[in-house]
Amino acid sequence: MLNNIRNIYRETRNEIITPTGLTECFWTTKGVRQGCPLSPCLFCIFINDIEERWERLNIGGSEMGLRKIFCLKFADDIGVIAKTIDGLQDMIKELETYITRNRLEINTQKSQIIVFRSGGQLGKQESWTYLGQKLMVVNQYKCLGYMFSPKNSPVDQVQLWASKGQSVLNTVGV
Repeated sequence: MLNNIRNIYRETRNEIITPTGLTECFWTTKGVRQGCPLSPCLFCIFINDIEERWERLNIGGSEMGLRKIFCLKFADDIGVIAKTIDGLQDMIKELETYITRNRLEINTQKSQIIVFRSGGQLGKQESWTYLGQKLMVVNQYKCLGYMFSPKNSPVDQVQLWASKGQSVLNTVGV
């Protein structure tokens, strides 16, 4: 079975649908295939126990109800959760060790941090790195269609829904 999976992922032929048609074919040799039913399974197999490591080492996480949550995982994405600057960097350091040991890779260009706060600017110490690369801090983060903002208020999301609803009404002429 392992050889079959390796053969599937050895080289992946890609084309992108654009408004003007398909792009030229190109090949990739890294990452899970977008839209492949096997991709979420592979992600779970290879990344599933990182949360257990953070819990065992008691680094990061945030209490939600009666449970401490360390991350949110969906398909091939992971959202790391911490209440403190140091807690998040400790989680990232452990993730570096885990990823290196398991010969995995993280695309730091697609990795973002959002800091939930009641107001004000980020402090100079509010900076995080992964394998020496500074990670981007953003003011909005969309996850599964929900827009998160630094104040962690549903207002931005409600405004987005209202705007989309108005757009639909304008389109159908109601």
